[in-house]
Amino acid sequence: MADCVNPQCRAQIPDDYAFCPLCGTDNRPPEKRAAVHDGAHVFPPTAKFCINCGEPRDQRYTSVKHVWRIRLGSVLVLLALALAAFAILCAYYTFGNGNAQTEIGAERSETQPISDF
Repeated sequence: MADCVNPQCRAQIPDDYAFCPLCGTDNRPPEKRAAVHDGAHVFPPTAKFCINCGEPRDQRYTSVKHVWRIRLGSVLVLLALALAAFAILCAYYTFGNGNAQTEIGAERSETQPISDF
């Protein structure tokens, strides 16, 4: 068992834990620190943080690795809404104003008769 490297925590943690389960601090030596694999979270019963990556138990899948997915989804939803609004406006101006075009056309035919050449 080793002490957590966080001076505010200093909890006793097993040597095989890469991150402190109570504060989420990386306890690996600086030369062994590298990117943490995605997926396989391990939360011991009393842990507040994953011992493999340090991600909080109550905020799973919102780390930097997953933020791009959330942002991409938001952008796609906004794009779909914009396309739907555009389609509705196009349909309105194409089919919705048919009466106005008929009235204008009727007015034109009364004032300007078509001549045969």
